[in-house]
Amino acid sequence: MTDDTQREKYGMSTKPTKAIASAAEIRSIVGDIDDSTVMSIRDTGATAAEVLEAFIWASSDDELGNTPGHSRDGPVGRVYDILQSLEPPEA
Repeated sequence: MTDDTQREKYGMSTKPTKAIASAAEIRSIVGDIDDSTVMSIRDTGATAAEVLEAFIWASSDDELGNTPGHSRDGPVGRVYDILQSLEPPEA
């Protein structure tokens, strides 16, 4: 029996796990944000790369989410929504 077969037998994933972005990584990408916002971002399960992608979208004037090949689904979309909630409303 291979290791993968054994893992599957006991309901364990055989897929590699992704590393959730650390608080330090989030702050290095987003800047100075409060602890509750950092925890909200971590709760999405986003990687540092996904946080960066969401930050670029939130910082951009372009409608990247409406461009073919780009989507605001999953962790990236949830981080984007969190970052958008931090933006002051336009006057």
